[in-house]
Amino acid sequence: MKIKTLNLHAFGRFKNTTIEVLDGFNLIFGPNEAGKSTIQAFIEGMFFGFYKPYRKRRTYSDDYERYRPLHSDKYYGSIIIEDNAGREIRIERDFLQERDGVRIFDNITGEDISETYPYDPVTKQYIPLGYNAVNSSVYNNTVNFKQMATRSDEDLAAEINSRLINMAGDQTGDISVTGVLDYLAQKKEAIGTFRRSQSNYGITVRKRDAYEEALDLAQKKYQRIRTNQKRILQYQDHLAILADKQSKLETAKRDREQQAVDAQRRKVEAVRTEGKKLQNQIDVLTAQTAYYKPEIDDQLRLMAKHREDLTRKKTAIQKELTSAKDKLEQATHREAQLSQKLSGIDEASVNDDWALYRQCMGQPLAEDGAAERKTGRTFAGGQGLLGISPFVWGGVVSVGIVLLVVALLNPNAMLNFGLQVFLSALGLAGMLAGGGFLLVHRLGQTSSSEHRISQQPKTTSETDEADWLVTQIMATYGQRHRVGFEKIMKRLINAFEEQKLLKKQVTDLHYQIDRLSDDAADCSDVIQQETAAIQAILSPLELNSIEDYRAGAGIQEQIRDLQAKRQANAELYESLSGEDYVRMPKRSDLFETDRSEDRKLAQSMESAKREIASLEGENQTLAEETESPVVLKEKIEALNDQIEAYEIELKACDMAEAFFNQYQKESHYMRAGDLNQKIGDILGKITHKYREVKVDDQLNIRVVSPGSGALIDLKQLSGGTIDQIYFALRFGVRDIVDRGRNLPFILDDPFVQYDDVRKKAAIQFLNQVSRDDQVLLFTCSSDEKNIMDEAGMPYVGIGI
Repeated sequence: MKIKTLNLHAFGRFKNTTIEVLDGFNLIFGPNEAGKSTIQAFIEGMFFGFYKPYRKRRTYSDDYERYRPLHSDKYYGSIIIEDNAGREIRIERDFLQERDGVRIFDNITGEDISETYPYDPVTKQYIPLGYNAVNSSVYNNTVNFKQMATRSDEDLAAEINSRLINMAGDQTGDISVTGVLDYLAQKKEAIGTFRRSQSNYGITVRKRDAYEEALDLAQKKYQRIRTNQKRILQYQDHLAILADKQSKLETAKRDREQQAVDAQRRKVEAVRTEGKKLQNQIDVLTAQTAYYKPEIDDQLRLMAKHREDLTRKKTAIQKELTSAKDKLEQATHREAQLSQKLSGIDEASVNDDWALYRQCMGQPLAEDGAAERKTGRTFAGGQGLLGISPFVWGGVVSVGIVLLVVALLNPNAMLNFGLQVFLSALGLAGMLAGGGFLLVHRLGQTSSSEHRISQQPKTTSETDEADWLVTQIMATYGQRHRVGFEKIMKRLINAFEEQKLLKKQVTDLHYQIDRLSDDAADCSDVIQQETAAIQAILSPLELNSIEDYRAGAGIQEQIRDLQAKRQANAELYESLSGEDYVRMPKRSDLFETDRSEDRKLAQSMESAKREIASLEGENQTLAEETESPVVLKEKIEALNDQIEAYEIELKACDMAEAFFNQYQKESHYMRAGDLNQKIGDILGKITHKYREVKVDDQLNIRVVSPGSGALIDLKQLSGGTIDQIYFALRFGVRDIVDRGRNLPFILDDPFVQYDDVRKKAAIQFLNQVSRDDQVLLFTCSSDEKNIMDEAGMPYVGIGI
């Protein structure tokens, strides 16, 4: 097997670190505290996790916390290896206890092949190496050389002895001790121990213990039921005593109540007399106010309020109407004055004359015939209808428009259909007549102007022509001076503008007066209707005003007060007569003592009933949730029989194991020679002195002195020599324990106590090993590199 890639995603001090490893000799160099031991621990963790070996349940080792990253919730990595079949395998492991687990993938196809590997029932994980013969203990005592840790332990001795027995068994073919021991171990594993909760033995013991606990609890619960039953009987006796006291108290209470009733009945006559007086008063007042009804009172109030609102509204309308009439009178008078002053004067002619005058004063007369329009014009108007002022015809057109608009809009729907048609026809006729006469008048003016212009001398200059036109225009208005003419023209133009405004104001005021008159009439009609409705209510009752009707409300209030007093007397009479119940004054303490005692008795009885119900419910619950003690005892006896059978079977397995362990010891003696020879050859290559060793079944080693042949105990040798002996031991037993899988050798500064000669010899030995097996040598010294460089040994250098 070979390691190819290490991915330390979150492990110790490393984060997202990848290290590529090649075949042969890999020399990994780094100073102290660079993380060499951490990488070596990472490889071990990826193969085995951080669990203590030879445990019945999963137990984490100290390395779990030692290499857990600080300030991080991640603790995982992956490794890519090549197995003996040449297949590239990817192992992924999450070390955190909450997510502890390992997955195995074919690194080429990505297929999850975890289930094709052996399963460890203790760690509840698959075994990445593919066999369970090498655990972390054997791994650390053979191919994994940790810094300053060269002593092998008894776990390795047991594994080597097992391998030697198998080898002996394979050669003889008589018996396979390992198979027998495995069978016995499996049988014991199947049975388990009483401490292993998941084993058959443990499950049976736990069932037995659980039934014993259930039996103890059932006995306690049944004892509780018996105790509760006694308490129920006690409460029932106490309840009977309380019921007797309550009966006696009720009897005494009824006697005192009768006495109270008799005392109260002596007062009933006075109360009844007072009630009769109250009833007489009620009858008299009721007869006086038989007419009064609250809903009619409310209706009258609303009607009166509505009438008052309408009256106020009518007054405001009348004030507004008076103001509008005054304004109309003023506007009409002023408009008549202006019409009289402007009689015979055409506004269009004035505007044309004024425009022509200003043109002549401002610039030479154009050739468009403006002068021709003025020449020969007479001031007086035409004859007949054409002699009427154009202002009058303009008024006719305006009135026609107003009538047509009113007829079409019909505000407040005050016009019927016939009147609408009439006003529409009248307005349209006025518009057409006025427009026609204005058009004829305008054409007449144009003809006169043309005639006057035709008479203008043709021989004057343009300036003279303008002066001649100005003279003609001023002469038309009887003026010879321009200042006077301009004043007259401005007064005429202003007068015409004022006349237009007055006519519009008169029209608007007429419309406003009509609208206000209609509104005032509507208010008067509604006021009359409200007044008539009020009188329709009051007249049959021979009442003159709403105030007279509302006087009944005060009498009704007196009636209600008297009725309340009468009802109180009636209730008191009925209660004292025994028809309903005895009504006592609120502050009476006649029965207060009885009430207090009755409340105490009722509370005590209710408390006793609640206790009885609670105890009965508890007994029912206990009985339902508790199995019978007799049934539990029968189950316990059956489980005890099963436990006894397990113990007998376990004793038989122990006896068989003792026998085969003795056979194992004898088998080690038969195969020890080969192991001694292999270790001695390796030791001789390194030390060049010691070439023969003796190893017992516990891997206790003695060295044969090359001179005397005496056995030398390791205690008599130097520390460096001891390290070299165990170094040779690890390489000597590797082939025995790993079953030919050729695990890589991983060494962390193993030559600390070696002298230069033996260190060089050891490196040469590793170089020979690396030809067949992968070697990873971690070091913080340059000695190893220098030795290999000097000797020309091939290696791959990796720096950390």
